[in-house]
Amino acid sequence: MTQQALVVNGKVVAVDTFTVTADALVGLDIVVPFSSVPSYVLLTTFPDYVAPGWAYDGANFTAPAAPTPTPPDAITMRQCRLALHNAGLLDSVATVISGLLTTMQATAQIEWDYSSTVLRDSPLVAAIATGLTLSSMQLDQLFITAATL
Repeated sequence: MTQQALVVNGKVVAVDTFTVTADALVGLDIVVPFSSVPSYVLLTTFPDYVAPGWAYDGANFTAPAAPTPTPPDAITMRQCRLALHNAGLLDSVATVISGLLTTMQATAQIEWDYSSTVLRDSPLVAAIATGLTLSSMQLDQLFITAATL
């Protein structure tokens, strides 16, 4: 039997070997009642790489967009420093910390020098991000990048 691609509303929802019955599409791994898909296309010719989630406009297939990575809640200080260094921002952190209010400065310096973990939602990270004029999106990207280092 030949594999078929089931397309509903312009999206491939299954690739299987289907049999059409009176009230459903029956595949080896799926049963799709006609009541749940009043309009569908069953393709018998399609590229081998097409999988559920791909879009189909009647002529061409388009891969789904890669999911946007979410920033981790925490990274190691090593990862943090490497990410900041790679972004050309590491040397500026000392200036930001020295520019903090005296009451925050000592705490921030101790955290920067002795913490082993950097929390995304910590006051230190917020203060450094503000001092470096990083947007929330840029900070998220630094954390995402750091997690790979």
